Amino acid sequence: MVRIGVHDCTIVRVMVLKTDAVGYIQRVEKAKVVVFSGGVDTSATETKGTMQIHSAEQLEKYSKTGAAKVEELIKAVAESGAKVVVSGGAVGEMALHFCERYKLMVLRISSKFELQRFCRTTGAVAILKLGRPNPNDLGYVDSVSVEEIGGVRVMGKHFLCPKIIIYTEAPALPASLKLYKEVQQLGFTIFLLTGRDESQRNITVKNLLYAGYSNWKRLIRRQESDLGKLAIVYKSERREALEDEGYTIHESFGDQWSHLSGFAIAA
Repeated sequence: MVRIGVHDCTIVRVMVLKTDAVGYIQRVEKAKVVVFSGGVDTSATETKGTMQIHSAEQLEKYSKTGAAKVEELIKAVAESGAKVVVSGGAVGEMALHFCERYKLMVLRISSKFELQRFCRTTGAVAILKLGRPNPNDLGYVDSVSVEEIGGVRVMGKHFLCPKIIIYTEAPALPASLKLYKEVQQLGFTIFLLTGRDESQRNITVKNLLYAGYSNWKRLIRRQESDLGKLAIVYKSERREALEDEGYTIHESFGDQWSHLSGFAIAA
């Protein structure tokens, strides 16, 4: 028997889901995540209808039409850059087939509270209907996998939450950091504008410092009144507020369209 003490233990910040992946893909790394709270399946109508099929040809045509529609939706999800699809409802067999064809890992989280925690952990925004997600709605995981612990299969032993990503897996884009330093040397006042809320302030600051950013004037985050606003609206309003303070915005740059769109972008 190997004796292990408290000092031999390591604390690892992870999120664990007591469930299994849907489908054969059991592990992905450095992946964008999309969450569909209404399920991953074709949309059902509010009223029931009856379709009469009189021949095998009609049946084949109907099946091909339905399959093509589902593939179109799943392909749009894959083209958005997402590698992990999380469903808050049912996962249709045809949808799962195309998810696996496009190498998408599929998870199902039936508890709405656990789904909310998942969204907070990854930074994802839950979407009601299956379709192409907005880039601002995607979350991120360093890795997610299915493993067996004590005879119980669990999801996410290596599913790293933002605090872990912050310290080890979020280096700066070289071109962005270079531009930041050059603008700083020219003597401009720099404001950092993020879509993260106040609860992620410390994590964000640590990541910025880790990545090499420093000496900014202010880190602007979503306040309670900003929750639920589209990114382009929120960021435009915050830029306009800076102009109201007397600042002149000479340049805006970032890795999302919301940094370059809207109003009060630059003089």
